[in-house]
Amino acid sequence: MKKNNYGKINMLVIIIIVVVQIIIAGVIYFIIANKGDQKMKPIKTEAEKKEPVIEQGGAAENSKSKDYIKEYMVTELSDIVVNPRNSPESFLVVSIALEHQTKNVNLATELKNKDLLIKDRILTYFSLLEKEELQDIDNREKFKKDIKKEINSMLNEGKVTTVLIPQFVIQ
Repeated sequence: MKKNNYGKINMLVIIIIVVVQIIIAGVIYFIIANKGDQKMKPIKTEAEKKEPVIEQGGAAENSKSKDYIKEYMVTELSDIVVNPRNSPESFLVVSIALEHQTKNVNLATELKNKDLLIKDRILTYFSLLEKEELQDIDNREKFKKDIKKEINSMLNEGKVTTVLIPQFVIQ
């Protein structure tokens, strides 16, 4: 009578698969946890020290840029990856920057707390668009306007003044 080792081999394979899945899930979690941190930083203040290269408005023009730098900050939402509608082989990598007033500390906190919700809305927005719509550069201003409206509808402590798209790569 032959002894059948298939049961032991199958159990060993299942254990190996479960361990590998746990390791992969842990790695993905740490990547997302480290990458998903929202970066909040004011617009670089180096511009305050520099004089404008082309002086159109003289000293008044330079003081306006100083006031702007003191009044606004940018919250970055980087590397959001989306599959366009009806194009499973394509993807979009987009980064969004939300400009808001520095003096509204509650808004900055709210943006940080709602980071995942905002990213989800952005992901949903872009995933509903066809690849051709995303490739049309004339649509970028519409994207900014729509995203600003979506995000502002989620906020209680203030409003985002401008949406910027510093990265927009579709493949």
